[in-house]
Amino acid sequence: MNLSILFSILGASLLLAGCAAPERTLAEDLPSTTWTLTSLGGAPVEAPRPPTLEFGADGRVSGFAGVNRYSTSATIGPGADLAFSPAAATKMAGPPELMSLEDRFLEALGATRAAAIDRDTLTLFDSDDASLARFSR
Repeated sequence: MNLSILFSILGASLLLAGCAAPERTLAEDLPSTTWTLTSLGGAPVEAPRPPTLEFGADGRVSGFAGVNRYSTSATIGPGADLAFSPAAATKMAGPPELMSLEDRFLEALGATRAAAIDRDTLTLFDSDDASLARFSR
């Protein structure tokens, strides 16, 4: 192979590698987004109105928990680190199955220690890297 062609190919490869988009972080991807719960504890969520996560630009998080509205704040650390402060929620009563969903959803938020975004899917993980909840954008 001609040496100048080899150097041209090598130079083009290095240029393309240098232009690759840097990996985005949770701190860049979560603010100002809304997510709808699709599975909790590995089981699909089937509710007339599934719980949501609404990330504000200021670190505040709010949404619908299954029966009640809630609010909390998110601490987004380096890499995949994510934690929520204890949530405050309204106190309306609802059907037992939706109250159970709400309790389990809020417990999952409290146990969250990391998250991952893959396209339009957000997954929350506990301290053992077990999947707690999955959301769609």
